[in-house]
Amino acid sequence: MAFKIHDWIMDTSNTTGTDDFLLAGPVLTWRGYDDVLADGDTTYYSASFEGERETGLGTYDADTNTLQRTAIFESTNGGAKVSFSAGTKIVVCAPPSSQMLTRQKGGFEAHKATSQSIAAGATAKIVYPTVDLNDGGIYSSANSRVTPLAGQSLLLKGGIQVALNTGIYVSLSLYKNGSEYRSEKSPDSSGIVADMSLSLIEPVLGNGTDYYEFFGSFAGSGSISLGTSQAKSYIKGVEF
Repeated sequence: MAFKIHDWIMDTSNTTGTDDFLLAGPVLTWRGYDDVLADGDTTYYSASFEGERETGLGTYDADTNTLQRTAIFESTNGGAKVSFSAGTKIVVCAPPSSQMLTRQKGGFEAHKATSQSIAAGATAKIVYPTVDLNDGGIYSSANSRVTPLAGQSLLLKGGIQVALNTGIYVSLSLYKNGSEYRSEKSPDSSGIVADMSLSLIEPVLGNGTDYYEFFGSFAGSGSISLGTSQAKSYIKGVEF
């Protein structure tokens, strides 16, 4: 399963309503989605019939030759799925203008504004509510989550600041779609009773729907407090 964009894809569909597009074969001299996509691949689509139009991210089902309407970017139904009328729809593989990365390389950055406690044995999402940069609006400060655009390559980095007591191990984890994806653990902190920082860096390729968050945990007793140093407690992403 991968995100793919291909040229010369113009398929047809007789699907009506808000159902997924059951593909009926390409327009003459063009290629169909089944010529280039494997089961589970995602891609952009632009569908139209008379005055009804919709652009979005589609997921290909090879068993049924269906393009699922996974996420809607723009439509003549106010950004929601169009309830298509009867007739032959044209479904083109093309990047919507809302998703095109025509600007210079950019990214986002946010940091902690208040301290945050994590109890022993618990895993807690790290909150980074103060936004310093948010090119393309891919970072949500409401839930401290980044959702890269489809086809966008980001170098993600998260950091925490914590005062350690003897015998504590601290872990910083990157979660993808709610599950642990990568993790970094501090060295043995025996004898350390001072402020320290821990960071994790990971390259990711967006598909428009996958989202990433940072979580923290520690082995010890009581609780630890995460500091608010902007230089140490942050989340950032740089496009490359």
